[in-house]
Amino acid sequence: MELKLRGRFFEIVAHLPETRASCRYPFKVSLKIGDVLVTPQQGGVFGDLFGLVRDLVRLSICLLGEGKCEEAEGDSFLFWRDMAVEAGCYKADEIPIEDAVAGKRKIYSTSLMLQDCVFSFRPVKNHLMLHFKCGNRNHGPLEIPTKDFVLDVLSLSREFLKFLMENLERINKQLEKNGCEWPFIITKGELLGLEKDVQYLKEILSRKH
Repeated sequence: MELKLRGRFFEIVAHLPETRASCRYPFKVSLKIGDVLVTPQQGGVFGDLFGLVRDLVRLSICLLGEGKCEEAEGDSFLFWRDMAVEAGCYKADEIPIEDAVAGKRKIYSTSLMLQDCVFSFRPVKNHLMLHFKCGNRNHGPLEIPTKDFVLDVLSLSREFLKFLMENLERINKQLEKNGCEWPFIITKGELLGLEKDVQYLKEILSRKH
């Protein structure tokens, strides 16, 4: 089972192996951002495709400066400045800890649910400065207009939701066949939660742009 998502900046190709893989990272994912292949390994890296799309949506909500971002911060995935420093995206004195704590310099760091990867997103005026480390590959900064980034995420996430609604039962059967059980299968509740986040992102964009 393979899925291809292509937007202006993102290209995601993922397939679910038919043999047992890590339940935490059940998909093989190839990710390209702009002209840069993030996952140069043949066939990509192992990852959680649902988590990848969910975290991009939540990141986009945070980038637009909405209150719901606080829920995302406390939930699972993003943030902190230390993660970006440890990955070599920045030197410690480039993002002073006191500035990060005070909110003077925002930086969002996440694995995007890809194994052995770290991504750092730093808003600078109307652009994002993106660094990443995936395996031995370290790259950045890539500069992307924030609005265009968020529009791309919205488009890809809606396409992904359509794919999930059509294939959820097949995906979960394959995960179960590979020995995976809850919480590593995708529930209808999680699907509904992602759908609500995508709708919320759409509403924010319509108000701001």
